[in-house]
Amino acid sequence: MSIDLNQTGVPMSQDLIGAFFEDINYGADGGLYAELVQNRSFEYYAVTGYTNQGPLTAWTTVQEGGAQVTLAVENQAPLNSSNTNYLKVAINQTGTATGV
Repeated sequence: MSIDLNQTGVPMSQDLIGAFFEDINYGADGGLYAELVQNRSFEYYAVTGYTNQGPLTAWTTVQEGGAQVTLAVENQAPLNSSNTNYLKVAINQTGTATGV
């Protein structure tokens, strides 16, 4: 996305008053509930007989336009004692889109 702060947008009517706010995904209540995010603490572990079970279960990389990213679950420097795991994202090569 490119934003040109020197370019004016479309004119707005002077008759518009009030506000409209659509509460999507409980955004008015503080954002997305962590309980709705699968494996939010990167604590899933491998289970015999199940595939794709591990710390990165339910998380995928975005690598578009030549981008390269490496994900690693770490716990050497946690923010708190309740959720010791965190995700380290290393962008090795930029592209049109990269991330998680």
